[in-house]
Amino acid sequence: MHQPLKTSVTISIDASILSQIREEAQAEHKNLSDYFEKLFCQAGYRPYNEWTIRACEAARQGKTAGKVDTDSVEAFIASIIGDEKNEVAHKDSP
Repeated sequence: MHQPLKTSVTISIDASILSQIREEAQAEHKNLSDYFEKLFCQAGYRPYNEWTIRACEAARQGKTAGKVDTDSVEAFIASIIGDEKNEVAHKDSP
């Protein structure tokens, strides 16, 4: 089974926070590194899926998906979900 590549990092953290995190890690029978990884995942880290990887590559090449209309909430939503009917209705309104 392929294990993800891990790297070492150095961070500065308040001593009292570190103490609390160590206690929580110990209570869950985890080492500090694994516990931090768990916290980061819970905070929202998610590996890119294939669609996101392709979109990032395209953006790095200067390709864009289009413009986002920020004139109104309705126009914004229409421009990000591709609802052309709402986009046209918005452009025709005063």
